[in-house]
Amino acid sequence: ARKHGWSGHYRVDCLYDCLRGAAIKYVCSLPEHIREDYTLLKEQLTQRFGQRDPPTTIRRKLGELCQLKESAAEFAEEVQRLVTLAYPGVELDLQDQLATDFFLTGLCNQKVAYEVMNKDPHSLLESQRLVEAHKHNYRATVGRDIDAKSRARRISWADDEELSSDSLAVSRRVQSPSYATADQLAVLSQKTAVLTEQVERINKSYVSADQFNLLMKKMEQLQAKLDILTVSEPRKPEEVNLERRRGRSPTQDGTARSKTYSPSPSRVGT
Repeated sequence: ARKHGWSGHYRVDCLYDCLRGAAIKYVCSLPEHIREDYTLLKEQLTQRFGQRDPPTTIRRKLGELCQLKESAAEFAEEVQRLVTLAYPGVELDLQDQLATDFFLTGLCNQKVAYEVMNKDPHSLLESQRLVEAHKHNYRATVGRDIDAKSRARRISWADDEELSSDSLAVSRRVQSPSYATADQLAVLSQKTAVLTEQVERINKSYVSADQFNLLMKKMEQLQAKLDILTVSEPRKPEEVNLERRRGRSPTQDGTARSKTYSPSPSRVGT
C-alpha cells in the first residue's frame, strides 16, 4: 500500500475483499466511522482476532512440551514456532539454539536424545537429522533382533499338543454325533434308580430344605444325562420292528424310560 501510494479508502476496500466469515460479520457490527477509517479498523480487528498468549506463557509451554504422535519433523516445526513467539526480540542464532535444546528435551525417546546431545548439534536442522538417523539405525540393527526374539518367545509359549488336542476335541464334538453304549446307559439308569429310592426314603421323613434341594439338583442332572443318552442311543432294526408290532413307537419307548419320580416339596422341612 505504501509502495503504490494507496489512499485510506482504497486500503479499506482492499481489506474488505480479504475478510471472510466471522471477521466480515464483526466489521459489519462496527460503527460507520470505524469501518471507513483504515487505522481504526485495523486496530479493532487486531484486538478482536490478534490476541496471543504473552511470551512468558509460551515459555512455560515450551518447558512442558513433549513429543506425542507427531514425527520428528513435525515436532521440530512446532518447537521452532513456539520459540519465535516466546523470544520475539532474540537473535535468530540464539532462537535456533534454544529450539534445538527444547527439541531434544521434549523427544519421546530420551535415549536417542542423549546420543544426539553428546554430538553437540549446532542447529535445529542438524539435531533433527541426527535423530532421524539414530532411529533408522536402531531399527536396522538392534530393533530387528529384539522384534525377532519377541516373536520367537511368543511362539515358544504356545503348547502345540494342547492346541492340537483342543482343536481335535472341538472338531469331534462338532462333526460327529455322540452315542451312548449299553453299559453307560445301564450305569446311568442304576444311578438314577438309587437316587430315586433315596429321595423316596427322605421324602417320608422331614429333612432340611438345603438337603432336599441338593438331592433334587443331583437327580435332575442325572435325569438330563439319561434323557440325552436315551435319545442319542442308536436303535437296532430288530428293536424298532418289535416296537412297531407291539403298537408302540420308538420315541414313546424312549420317553417311557426317562420317567422319574418327582417328590412333593410339601413334606420338606425348613
